Amino acid sequence: MVVDVTGLLSKPNPSINVHPQLDAPLFVGQDELALAKEGLQKIFDCGLKALADPKVQEAFLLYSATLLSAESCPSELKVNLSSFKCNLSEETSAFIKAQDELKVASELSVSITQKKFVVRQQTSKYDVVKKEITASDEKVAKYKSMIKELEAQIKGLEACLATEVSNRKKIDELIDSIETQLTTARDGLVSDLAQVSSMEGTTQAAYQLVTRKQSHWDNLKTMFTRFAIAYATMSRHPTVKWAQQPDTLYITIELPDAEDVKLKLEPEGKFLFSATTGAEKIPYVVDLDLYDKVDVNESRYSVGSGNIFHLVKKAENKWWSRLIKQEGKAPGFLKVDWDMNKSTNE
Repeated sequence: MVVDVTGLLSKPNPSINVHPQLDAPLFVGQDELALAKEGLQKIFDCGLKALADPKVQEAFLLYSATLLSAESCPSELKVNLSSFKCNLSEETSAFIKAQDELKVASELSVSITQKKFVVRQQTSKYDVVKKEITASDEKVAKYKSMIKELEAQIKGLEACLATEVSNRKKIDELIDSIETQLTTARDGLVSDLAQVSSMEGTTQAAYQLVTRKQSHWDNLKTMFTRFAIAYATMSRHPTVKWAQQPDTLYITIELPDAEDVKLKLEPEGKFLFSATTGAEKIPYVVDLDLYDKVDVNESRYSVGSGNIFHLVKKAENKWWSRLIKQEGKAPGFLKVDWDMNKSTNE
């Protein structure tokens, strides 16, 4: 079953309470629980930032309510999931805000690195040009001296001088450009360093908040994963029907093609059953504490192709008010065998 979180939001599901109480005695069907489990798994895989989407938040609340109302959900997971769900909006907003602040700090760090590189690069160019200026000045002085000394070569020397003067002008223009860039880079660097200094406390707080919230999310995801693995591998309950006479119980376990059948009955009323079925060897288990004591020696059972029938003799000849010691509503797999009751009464 592929779960589309946003698609599921438009499908009505009247049997699920979006905000159930932790101790509400609800019974969630296997299909609903599997759907909620896969929906939560998809949201967990997307990460905490995905909860910024209101539709994903709504899906998270819906699936969490379904999981919390299931009897098989571990109590520790219920407590953590309920706590996270109650503060979902505040937790998500704080996480997103902290991440945005870290992003600003990261971009500022990149900007500082780039400007430092420009400063180093332009400083290096500046040194090279300064050397060229010094060399040019030396040439100018040399040519002026040669003009004085060599009047006959004055025209050629003047041409060389004019060339050097032109080069010096270009060099001056280049120096002006470098100095302008260097000044801009230095001013920007000073401003950025001041901003980093002012944001140091905020950045540290944001980092700690993101770390704490991410740790909480990771713990919740780990507990959910353990629950999902345990849920996928745990034994199942077959349908169990029962009827009675004053001295006898009739227990029928409906499990077609059962293999490795094991039945155990104890005098105090402990009734144990286990078997597998299908090519996958899916395990099925029944563990009941019967209402009263039984006679093990006078009890017997038979295994058929579609069910396992167990005739249990009561230790005392009397009607039982229920099958098991547990008061309140019986487990969902336990049903009264009305057909058997009718036939035995007749």
